[in-house]
Amino acid sequence: MTTAPSITSPKETAAPPGSANDQATSTTKPPYPLSADTRPINVANLSDEVLAILATAVPQEIAARQARREAAFFELVREQAQSLRVSPARLAAALSGKSTARVGTSGGTDGRSTVKPKYWNPKDHAQRWSGRGGQPAWVSDHLAAGGTLEECLIPEGAV
Repeated sequence: MTTAPSITSPKETAAPPGSANDQATSTTKPPYPLSADTRPINVANLSDEVLAILATAVPQEIAARQARREAAFFELVREQAQSLRVSPARLAAALSGKSTARVGTSGGTDGRSTVKPKYWNPKDHAQRWSGRGGQPAWVSDHLAAGGTLEECLIPEGAV
């Protein structure tokens, strides 16, 4: 009875640091933790000046690589969204986990529809309020002066 040859992933067959095949796998993480004697660079032998340079250069390089990966990812997502005709607002809502029911309705740039005002300031009809959210100062002032909210209702047909 014969057995099929096993198939191993490149990570399982990665060469130890310093071997001839190490160059091909230098950008991937090794499948085993690096100890002081198996690190690709023995930092104990480096001068203080070189260590200081590395201490600033390494985080900068890591950040630059991360930025390049993010840019490539966002470009891929943008291209896919365009090919599927998915609007940026709908994509943002889907990625944030928010409901997409409001996306695409008329109104603001964030995809939410505008709400018609229900109340106006009896002294200045340009000041209006939908009745949602916190009360504007003019509503609080009107109520504090003994007025009622019904007095602030916008009559039907008023512009």
